[in-house]
Amino acid sequence: MALLFCAFPFNAKSITTTETQAYVYRIGTGTVCQISLRWSGNIRVSNYRYNSLEIKSTSLLFPTVYDTLGYRFMSVQPAALAGTVHAGTFSVPVSVSKIKLDFSGLQLYDMAGDWLSVFGIRNASVN
Repeated sequence: MALLFCAFPFNAKSITTTETQAYVYRIGTGTVCQISLRWSGNIRVSNYRYNSLEIKSTSLLFPTVYDTLGYRFMSVQPAALAGTVHAGTFSVPVSVSKIKLDFSGLQLYDMAGDWLSVFGIRNASVN
């Protein structure tokens, strides 16, 4: 699980917050994994999107890139204050139990009509 947080402009009337978490699941005992985004908060989310997602080892100096996913748009039906959406499928060696998720342009769409950036911790356990 990796915790990702949304950055929102300050609203003088109220502060809105939504927490997004990334969960990675291995399918069976092979190399194929899936990632899901789960959110909860006080923003009604209708979509997520990202420009790319690079899945890497957690090494700081010389990370190994396991897989790269291109642009993805994920629709949430119906829009909700909390939920889960499938964010992609990728390959990671069987021996790997922790990865780094390097999102480019991860955003959520709120029902007020704004695309809001999501950022934060990017290490995830492979369950």
